[in-house]
Amino acid sequence: YLYSKDFEILHKDLDFDRKNLTIMGIKFPDALSLELTANAIASNMYEGFCPTPKLIELYRDYRIGKLSSTDLAKGIKNAF
Repeated sequence: YLYSKDFEILHKDLDFDRKNLTIMGIKFPDALSLELTANAIASNMYEGFCPTPKLIELYRDYRIGKLSSTDLAKGIKNAF
């Protein structure tokens, strides 16, 4: 899924661990969730997004259905 440039960014700027299914220490339930989140993060990093563990956790929880879009927006607002 990840293009070589995205993979380079993730390893350079994030603690991305495909083997343990983590990004910045945030555990993902499966490889697909990890890859989809990593792709979204890498795309946004091109545009200046600076992820934090809390933001990654929020996005992961939204992606796997633990958070609604409203709760995601509230969490993002509270993270800043």
